[in-house]
Amino acid sequence: MVDSNFWFGMATVTATLFAPFFAVWAQDQLNQRKEKRDRKIWIFRTLMATRHHIVRDDHVTALNMIDLEYYHVKKNGKGKQVYDSWIAYLYHLSNDIPDINDKSKFDIWEDTKNKKFITLLKAMSDYLKYNFTELELKNSHYSPSAYWEQQADNFLCTRGLANIVSGITPLKIQIENTNNTQNSIQNVLISQP
Repeated sequence: MVDSNFWFGMATVTATLFAPFFAVWAQDQLNQRKEKRDRKIWIFRTLMATRHHIVRDDHVTALNMIDLEYYHVKKNGKGKQVYDSWIAYLYHLSNDIPDINDKSKFDIWEDTKNKKFITLLKAMSDYLKYNFTELELKNSHYSPSAYWEQQADNFLCTRGLANIVSGITPLKIQIENTNNTQNSIQNVLISQP
């Protein structure tokens, strides 16, 4: 018969051998959970920072990461709310976009888009325990008018250049002071051997 000292000794040896492996495994699990949370926070922070600049690359990247980062939590609770809000927002962005020239329909579509986006941000806020109100998410931002003016100027320049390159708009060239131009051309021709 084996006495209790033998079992105590075996337990001590087993604990001594396996404790470091268990500690490494536990630390790895904690690190993985922290990395997952950090990625969700990055998505939320990026969407918050760019919520009024939705065509920026980092905004689009953050939206496209929602599928991946919330995939495993989409079946229950607040994770499901985030995932469902994302799908509703994505569907709205991808379908039934009215002609921008039909102002009334486009305004309704734009208003719905904004509401769905705020719903998504609210679900993410709740999931990550930030607990912003919908009013804060919608209205708490800084966006200087100079930024929007610069964006409009960039758009007009880009659109104008695209129209010239594609042949929609002709490039008009006006030569002024033709006497000086002719004299300059004659000087160049005379100076060449």
